[in-house]
Amino acid sequence: GASFDDEIMSVAYMDSNKLAYVGESLSFGLSSGPDMFISTIDGNLNSAPLTIYYRNGSVIPRKVLYTDDNNLFIAGTFISGTSQGFVMKTDTQGNYLWGHLFGEGETRLWDAVELDDGSVVCVGKTDGYGAAADDLLFLKFAPGGSLLTSKIIGGSGIEEGWEVINSNDNKLVVVVQTSSYGNGGSDIGFLKLNDEGDFINGYTYGGDNEDKWPSITAAHNSLGYAVSYETHSFGAESEDIVVVRTDENGKSCCAEKIETIPVRDILVSLFNPGFSKTTRHFTESTHSIQNAPTNFQNAQLCVSPLHIIGPDTLYCVDTATYTIEPPALTNLIWKIPENATIINNLN
Repeated sequence: GASFDDEIMSVAYMDSNKLAYVGESLSFGLSSGPDMFISTIDGNLNSAPLTIYYRNGSVIPRKVLYTDDNNLFIAGTFISGTSQGFVMKTDTQGNYLWGHLFGEGETRLWDAVELDDGSVVCVGKTDGYGAAADDLLFLKFAPGGSLLTSKIIGGSGIEEGWEVINSNDNKLVVVVQTSSYGNGGSDIGFLKLNDEGDFINGYTYGGDNEDKWPSITAAHNSLGYAVSYETHSFGAESEDIVVVRTDENGKSCCAEKIETIPVRDILVSLFNPGFSKTTRHFTESTHSIQNAPTNFQNAQLCVSPLHIIGPDTLYCVDTATYTIEPPALTNLIWKIPENATIINNLN
């Protein structure tokens, strides 16, 4: 870091054990708000100089991708009075290739993902473009920067798009914070979309209080997802963490189905970001990190019955003492169909 607040916002793995990172800095005083920095670091912690982009206001990157054409794609928010989204592509040294600034009302970008064809989908929120409140903003850009798709997605309340990932069936999954669907307050929404932003299916998770800040990752066995979020529901004393394990469509024992959600095409005008560019350096020092175990209290909200479908059907319900993996599914009874054949000696 340097003399004041310096925050890394996103990191992307590159080739040859190198990482690209972007963030915001107040240390260099180049504008009235945070400036954006871009740099790389190798496996031996050798950092390249910082490339700084700034303009009067705040340039806040939220996501960096190392793209298939060996460049960097950056999505974020520019704030000067109101907030606007921006996207830009640079080479790995941070040299500008192309960029766009856009947005009506309050518009922000939170995340982005690259598709197999090299295009990039960005998600965020906007209360412009005829949105009922804050709607999910869905944008798709070609590798060269042209805007291919622009949509808002949302009901009568708030839908803010926080993260987007490629799904296991060549679709997209977006996790949102929603007040239009669910149990009241703000809940977490799982939306499966195609690469044009059209709705396929969805579910919500949450209690009767505030649930927010969702994150998602594909499950290790490629048969679903893990969604985590902060909750004030379920008797939380302050803010607790909820982790929901879902199937490939977002369904879990804690989920409520979203039957449909309005999706509207919008016209988005693109402008040159007008960012200025310079270089700087951070001061670097090396520190050891002390690791200590932390034991959180935890409680199970619900578990779906386990069904294993094969030549015969094996299923389980209720509680017993049978031990299986993963540990979250230990309190179960196994029922064996009368015509099943026992093929091992594990009782």
